[in-house]
Amino acid sequence: MKYRNWLVGMPVPKPDQDDLYWRNLNKLSHLIANHLEIVKETESSPKKDQVTLTTQSIIVTSIKSQTSLIVSSDSNSKPTLWIAEPTEDLIDQWEALAEAVKQAGYNYRPSGLETYPRSSEADFLSKLRSDLGGAHLFVQLLGQTSGRRSKESNISFTALQNAAAFEFAKQQINFLQWRSRDIKLENVVDDTYRQLLTGAIACGFEEFRQRVLTTLQNLNSDSTTNKYPNTSDGSLAICISADVADRDLGHRISDILVELGADALTAPTPTQGQVSSVFNAQLDEVICGSEGVIIVYGQSHPLWVQAQYNQARKALLAQKRKGIWGALLNGPPHDKSDAGVASKNLMMLDCRDGPERRHIEQFVNALRETSHA
Repeated sequence: MKYRNWLVGMPVPKPDQDDLYWRNLNKLSHLIANHLEIVKETESSPKKDQVTLTTQSIIVTSIKSQTSLIVSSDSNSKPTLWIAEPTEDLIDQWEALAEAVKQAGYNYRPSGLETYPRSSEADFLSKLRSDLGGAHLFVQLLGQTSGRRSKESNISFTALQNAAAFEFAKQQINFLQWRSRDIKLENVVDDTYRQLLTGAIACGFEEFRQRVLTTLQNLNSDSTTNKYPNTSDGSLAICISADVADRDLGHRISDILVELGADALTAPTPTQGQVSSVFNAQLDEVICGSEGVIIVYGQSHPLWVQAQYNQARKALLAQKRKGIWGALLNGPPHDKSDAGVASKNLMMLDCRDGPERRHIEQFVNALRETSHA
């Protein structure tokens, strides 16, 4: 006699319509398997015919028709990820990221959607900061709009989380932000939210999710030693060379460098009536006091970029610098001629959609490797 797999219960789920059912069933099966592995490893006198699943170990809760599955384990030694509460259009992505993190064996906070109280801004921030204080990596998914706002200050909860995370990120904690490539900054009406989106990584969600998992893996493997040790004075000094038209872009780069634990030095601009030789001497002093230089190519002329490169090259080669010492950051707008600069000592950063933390972080890490080679 042949047996068939039957779906039981009412209502009977339909495979072509109830995707949420099957997704949550898959989550539950993974959590049960994970729990059984924990029991197998920790039970001092295992009983083959008895395994107890307690309500403390597996919890199934429903939040606004979205299911959150949580399993307790002894993985406190592993890095914890903080994932900012998302806007409604990113709930699926938030849950997908949380599930991937859990399946990889890491913890995440908050434990579900809308767990931060919104009765008052103070209560919201208190619970938020508690979670941030126990996390080793921060992540925020940014959608088309900033979402709901606090009734007290009219600041969006997205912005409140962002500001709090940036404050904690100053303690040498990475803060990865993501936005879809489909979001066009020029179409964002809210100036404050557009500024927030500018620093986010614009890529496919799957690519970003893998980046988060890789970062967690690196944090886990480097928990006892720092992969990129600080320089003797505690941080790198990086000079930012930006023309007047790109000053705002330079300031955003400066903010990202500070978040990454580096000191940002903005190259001076000549004052009215200043002798060129005096100005160049001052600029050389700033460059020579830095471990690296970021030359910003946005709205400036290619000849200006080439002049900045030549001046930085002369100043740093005089100190016998080797390896990567500079970066050419190609910023907005998209439609402009090539800067006409290429060098094995110069890292090219394509930030035409705005300065991306991941690119600048790559340059900072390269400088740290060079400094300790």
